[in-house]
Amino acid sequence: MVLGCHTSCSMCSGPSQQECVSCSDPSHLLRGGLCISDCGPGFYTQQHTCHACDSSCATCYPDSPKCTSCPPGFAMHLGKCISKCPDQHYLDSHGRCRPCHSSCWSCSGPAVSQCSACSHGLYLHLSQCLDTCGEGLYHHQGACYNCHPSCRSCVGPRSSDCLSCLKQQEALQPHTQQGPHDSPASGVCVDTCPPRFYLDTQHTCRECYTSCLQCTGGSGQNCTSCAPPYILHEGQCVLHCPKGHTVQENTCTGCHPSCQECSGPSQADCVSCPHLTSLHHGYCQTSCADGHFQHPQGFCQECSSDCQRCVADLQMGIASVCMSCKVARLLLLGDHCVTHCPKAYYPWHGALQGACKRCHASCAGCSGEGPLACTSCPAPNVLLPSGLCGPACPLGYYADNDRHCRACDQQCLSCEMAGVCTSCLDQGKVLLFGECQYDSCAHQYFLDTTTHICRECDWSCNACNGPQHTDCLQCMEGHVLQNGVCTQSCSLGSYQSGERCLSCDEHCQECQGPGECGQCQPPYANLQGLSCSSDCVECEGMGQCTVCRQNTYLSDGYCTPDCGQGFYGDKKTRTCHENSQAPSLHVSGSLLVPIGGTKPLDTTLLFVQDKDSPVESLQFQLLQTPTTGHLVVLHEGSETELARDDTFSWAQLQDA
Repeated sequence: MVLGCHTSCSMCSGPSQQECVSCSDPSHLLRGGLCISDCGPGFYTQQHTCHACDSSCATCYPDSPKCTSCPPGFAMHLGKCISKCPDQHYLDSHGRCRPCHSSCWSCSGPAVSQCSACSHGLYLHLSQCLDTCGEGLYHHQGACYNCHPSCRSCVGPRSSDCLSCLKQQEALQPHTQQGPHDSPASGVCVDTCPPRFYLDTQHTCRECYTSCLQCTGGSGQNCTSCAPPYILHEGQCVLHCPKGHTVQENTCTGCHPSCQECSGPSQADCVSCPHLTSLHHGYCQTSCADGHFQHPQGFCQECSSDCQRCVADLQMGIASVCMSCKVARLLLLGDHCVTHCPKAYYPWHGALQGACKRCHASCAGCSGEGPLACTSCPAPNVLLPSGLCGPACPLGYYADNDRHCRACDQQCLSCEMAGVCTSCLDQGKVLLFGECQYDSCAHQYFLDTTTHICRECDWSCNACNGPQHTDCLQCMEGHVLQNGVCTQSCSLGSYQSGERCLSCDEHCQECQGPGECGQCQPPYANLQGLSCSSDCVECEGMGQCTVCRQNTYLSDGYCTPDCGQGFYGDKKTRTCHENSQAPSLHVSGSLLVPIGGTKPLDTTLLFVQDKDSPVESLQFQLLQTPTTGHLVVLHEGSETELARDDTFSWAQLQDA
């Protein structure tokens, strides 16, 4: 006995309600062999059949397995529900994974200031990812940390990890010594440099030349004292003083000009005399009268007109050296007496007579002997606070118009002139308009973390984290922030959330928020903020299609490739219509088949007519099986025997 399909089925694989292959009601959908009016949550529709959404979804699109909502504790990303958002994404308030700012590896929001970890090569500081950590910070494992309080810059947290010192009066003593032009190694901050070290213009202790005990520079000509057995002579440490000099306090001092050799610097310390002079009680005497000196060739020559007494200058090779002036208040200078010392000389006052002595070679003017007594310097050098001449003022000083180093204001770590800071002494302050009086930058300015200076934003930003127009964090009134840029309105495919633009859902071209699509990207159409089903061109809601795609027909708000029993499809309007007249079938003959043979059913024996639909769309039902033999249909190369009430199509007849 052959059983028919259940009344809900137009085609089936068995007689029960759960064995439908297609539904008799074109508005119904097929789910697991059962014809139902609605697939329900967790399913989507394709070709009038219910399919399960992606296993991770709570709900999905009506025509796609991609999720539209997730179970509690899950996040939506690329159409699937996952336990946590991937790297470089964060979970928004609607349960969706959104991309972080490009500088972030992980974040709590889309802004550049909401990073929790950084992309490769960047460092995390105060929730921002920076190219460098900046002053007062060092980097370790992708993040910036505070230096020791004694350090202005450092490589680590300890006091021995300083690269430069915070206090102006302190100097950096590196652990390992390098050349004067090398970058300093890390070290500690000290009040003064230890012996055999000198303070350079970068406020770093550098090692003296090996023979120096103390020095003002790194070369062998910069010594200021020597360790025995060495003796200081004109900035160098030597084993023996040259001829015409004597040792005083481990320093070579020139003999009096009247002496050839001496035991001390005065006129009475001669131990040998030049030709034509005789040594008498430490003095070298001549036979010349007062106001004259003995020329090396033996004759007596008159001193200069303002000089009371003079001697031949054996050390410098000039004619004579004045020993006393006719006017006591005048100063001795070579073979003359002057009222004021010229440039590069300083006045020295002895017990009987004052004299002009030459400044150290590094000075243009000075107040006394040695390189630490400079009062002016030759260009382009500047006068350092220590009295030395150097190429640049140290940190905390600036050069005035006379090239003298003057102290910056107390608030400044460095400055370009009085009252105009270029960096701040207090790391809690930021530099704005040349002053260090602010805890944060003003609107339309951002903090350059490398220099701790407030710099101006692009004109389009009200707040920013960089100078470019793509670095905005906040916009002027009437503008909205999108991907770091301030615009008058959000671009297509995004919506305004507060003062920011966020991306619409997938396939959505215009929206008011997540799940609130106003216009879909072609070829999708809007369905209560979601895409229409894939076979629907236009719709007004779930199950309310108004225009179907090619090869499908509109039936009760759904698109179907088969209008079903009692209906036919109008190819012009792409809609299903009910048959108004029943189709007719007339058999005009019989088919004779040899015993044991096969023969195709001759379609000329059948006369079929239906005024409502084309013959090709008709289905035939077998009301009675042959009394002898069998009736079979071919499907994909295999034969299937037809039983009573089974159906077959006109196309199957023609292909037989």
